[in-house]
Amino acid sequence: MESGQPTTHSGNTWSTRAPMSTLRQGYAMASSGTTIFAIGGYTGVGATTAVEAYATGTDSWSSKASLPSARYGGNGAAVINGTLYVAGGFNAAGALTGTLYAYTIATNSWAAKAQMPTISGCGGSGVISGKLYVFTGCTGTGSTITGLLHRYDPATNTWTALPAAPNIHQHAIIRVVNNRLYVAGGVQALNSVTTAMDVYDPVTNAWTSATPLPVARYNSASG
Repeated sequence: MESGQPTTHSGNTWSTRAPMSTLRQGYAMASSGTTIFAIGGYTGVGATTAVEAYATGTDSWSSKASLPSARYGGNGAAVINGTLYVAGGFNAAGALTGTLYAYTIATNSWAAKAQMPTISGCGGSGVISGKLYVFTGCTGTGSTITGLLHRYDPATNTWTALPAAPNIHQHAIIRVVNNRLYVAGGVQALNSVTTAMDVYDPVTNAWTSATPLPVARYNSASG
């Protein structure tokens, strides 16, 4: 379902916050300081380039510079040194892409960076030691479910292919904790949702399987 209304949790209560002006699903989100960014997405009519920023202090949204091209269902978003990165995703025609767009928060401007080694989406991104780690949940013209991992170095504008996860995870829960990338749950096949959780350690450049989720989940949020 399209969503445009954030909620906050304090103690045992929830409070409703100001809604986005553009209802959408499959958008990327990232935060910097007290600002939360919502990037692209699918509006029900088609893919959008809309970018909005939510200020937690004033409970208000503002429009930002649009994406260079419409994207949805991508690999999330992440911020490194004041620049927000959005990798891959489906375009307006519903085809997977390998683009990497970089948004400089201070200047409200977008730029295209080096293309990903493979077209990808259905995944997520995290930052470890100033580098962008992009986990791909689907790839190819047929949106094949995968568990691929790539690293982008902003200093050299280059990508590096890393070992694939032990399991495939489409629309998984993806989060960096203590400089390790955790990938939990997701879809492994039609009508098959997994509890598997895999952990990537950049120090050893290797994956390990961790304790599974109590209940299979996909398309979940984490924080």
